[in-house]
Amino acid sequence: MKNNTTIHTSKCSDSDSGYQVAGGYTIQPLTTCIDINTERRLIASWHTSGLSDVQIRKMLMLYFGEPAWMNLQKLYDCNRFSQIATGLRFRSRQEFVELLLRCAGFGFIWKNKEEPHTGKNLLAFYTPIWHVCDETDMVNEQDSGENLQDNLGYINNNIYIIRKIIKRKI
Repeated sequence: MKNNTTIHTSKCSDSDSGYQVAGGYTIQPLTTCIDINTERRLIASWHTSGLSDVQIRKMLMLYFGEPAWMNLQKLYDCNRFSQIATGLRFRSRQEFVELLLRCAGFGFIWKNKEEPHTGKNLLAFYTPIWHVCDETDMVNEQDSGENLQDNLGYINNNIYIIRKIIKRKI
């Protein structure tokens, strides 16, 4: 019996990682190397945001990249949110978008930057593994907190900011 599996011994080779999209175009990730420490912080931040293990697995699938749901700019467009929610077996599109907004690590592109950052205002999202973020896509955490009504429901999920927790005497 002959084994037809191929083992690639090269570390992080980006040359053979292209994916076919409808229409015959090929899109490729920016890198296939992922820092494990960054991923551990990302998963820990999702866990502290209240995501279950099953939800973390679903969001990791999107974070690592699902080219079938991306457009040619390597973005997850709002027109495909229903397909993504169905494919990942969420109850509804709204549940998927609410969960997505609680996740750190994704980049968001908003329809109108002056409006509150909610699911209705979300135009697209992306993962830094596939899409190069633009400075206009980046959101200042303090500004986004001020856009929410009375700062209710605002959670700072930036995994790259490490703050010292100071206990206050009451």
